[in-house]
Amino acid sequence: MENKKISKKQAARRQLDAAIGWFFEDGDYLPIYNIASCVFVITEDLARKGNIKDKTFYGLTLESSGLDQLKALKREMGMKHGFLKHADRGDLSEINDVTEMQLAAILFFAAKNYSCLFQEQSVQMELIEAFMYSAGWLDEFQEIGLHEKYLEQINRYKLIAKSEGTGRLKQIMLSQLYTIRKLSQKRA
Repeated sequence: MENKKISKKQAARRQLDAAIGWFFEDGDYLPIYNIASCVFVITEDLARKGNIKDKTFYGLTLESSGLDQLKALKREMGMKHGFLKHADRGDLSEINDVTEMQLAAILFFAAKNYSCLFQEQSVQMELIEAFMYSAGWLDEFQEIGLHEKYLEQINRYKLIAKSEGTGRLKQIMLSQLYTIRKLSQKRA
């Protein structure tokens, strides 16, 4: 077997696409969160190294929005990431478990950072964006901007999320992801 090299961009995309897939498959939130957090850090570090911090979605949104909820989410994300990364430091012996919203948020921010940095977006990244809007968790962040082509679908998803819950919404989106994967495999 050949020892194949991959770039940080490729590593970030593969990890993020896998983590988003596991989210829709209702995998264990903590390891998914850890992977998503690593991708988020990779995208932020690449932006910082390239002196383009203002080009990341998260950097732009946090700095320009002034939204307290977004800043609180960043603090919580930082605590969880630090807790998982630095087991030998700090006085936290335990933290609150990862919620569905926190996991979806870090996946969303990592996906948006990736697409801002590299000007591309996978199907999985589009699905997590659609999920966040459909679950109603981004209603107060409308200035973030949503692609017009998704608005009709988002409105259908919102109805499902309200009437049947986010669990059902995740099942529907997972089904769509499987269909897209099958079509991609047939084309290859």
